[in-house]
Amino acid sequence: MRLSLIVAALSGASVATAYSAPPMLLKAAEQQGCDLPQEFHIRNFVGQANGTEDAPAPTFFSFSYSDPASKVDTKCQLNATSKSTTPAGLTPRYACDNSNVKFIWGQQNQQLTIVERACLSPQNTPLYEAAGSITISAPCKGGKCAANSTDYKGVFASLQPVRDPNSYKMAFELMDIE
Repeated sequence: MRLSLIVAALSGASVATAYSAPPMLLKAAEQQGCDLPQEFHIRNFVGQANGTEDAPAPTFFSFSYSDPASKVDTKCQLNATSKSTTPAGLTPRYACDNSNVKFIWGQQNQQLTIVERACLSPQNTPLYEAAGSITISAPCKGGKCAANSTDYKGVFASLQPVRDPNSYKMAFELMDIE
C-alpha cells in the first residue's frame, strides 16, 4: 500500500496514513474544510471473560477512543446487551457513545477494527468512513483480562465514501468541479 502524504498535507498534520484516497475524494474533503481521520488511540482497555475461567481474550470490554485529527473522543463497550448496528448476515459493528465511531471485535485473533465516519454534510450526515485495525493482547485469568498496554496507537488503512447512497451522492454534489 502506498502512503498518502497528500491526506496528511490536506489536514495540516504531519502523520502519514496507510490509505491512498482517490483524488476526487481528497478534493471534496479539502473543499469542505474536513479533517480526514488519520490515526487513532485506544486507551483504558478493560475486559472480562465470560465466567471465571482463564481465556485467551475478553468476551466483554470497554475502552476510550480518540482521534487527534478529527478531535473525536468517545467511550466504547461490548457487553451482554450490546446490539450490532449492521443487518443480520454482515460482520457485527458496535456503536460507541459517539455514533460516528463503531468497532468490530475479532475474538479469535484479538483484533479490534475501528470505523470512524467523518466530514458532515449540510444535512449533518457523515460523507466518509475510515477504518483501521489493531491487535489487543488481553489474556484473562480468573475471568479478569489485562491488556498489555495502556495506549494503543492505530493508523487508518482505508478511507471510503459512506456507503449510504444519499451521503455518497451528496459528497460529489458539494464538490466544485473545475
